[in-house]
Amino acid sequence: MAITNLSELRAEVKDWGNRSNISDSLVDSFINTAQTRANRILRLPDMEASATLTVATGIAAVPSDYEEAKELLVSLSNGNRSLERKAISEVDRYATYTGDPCIFARKLTNFHMAPAVNDIVTAELYYYIKLPALVADADTNIFITNSPDLLKYGALTELFLYIRDDQNAATYEAKFRSVMQELQGVEDKAMWSGGPLSVSL
Repeated sequence: MAITNLSELRAEVKDWGNRSNISDSLVDSFINTAQTRANRILRLPDMEASATLTVATGIAAVPSDYEEAKELLVSLSNGNRSLERKAISEVDRYATYTGDPCIFARKLTNFHMAPAVNDIVTAELYYYIKLPALVADADTNIFITNSPDLLKYGALTELFLYIRDDQNAATYEAKFRSVMQELQGVEDKAMWSGGPLSVSL
């Protein structure tokens, strides 16, 4: 049976784990733990997003669904500039310098850019999102749609760890990691296929 939402995925996890008496909320916590792990590791096109950030003196708030930056652009009189990511100590050191922004860093819940000029009021962020937790029975997302086995194996890993069955936990952990590697490998291959060959000397 095709899995299309949280309710169906939950039923599949219970079936595979042979644990029909376990609570729905506990199985959901296993599924969301698996998703949290996938959020941290996978970088797939379906996890990309863009946002226009409001900038005040070189500071802009990090989006709530932010996981990792791909690119941060500011509009200058001579066109767009992609800022280079640096350590926050370096950004702080150059914040009061004059000139156009050229570097940025994350500090707590904000991005800091340097030099921090007043005339940059917006920036374009291209980033990887953190998929929100699955809560309602009808909830779905790209993992359920494209690779439900990823969350199933990850949830089964958590289930068997919970009941202290280390052997089955290890089996499903290996399956979970294998699916992640496969998904990322397909994306990496697609990204670099057709590119020019180069030799590093």
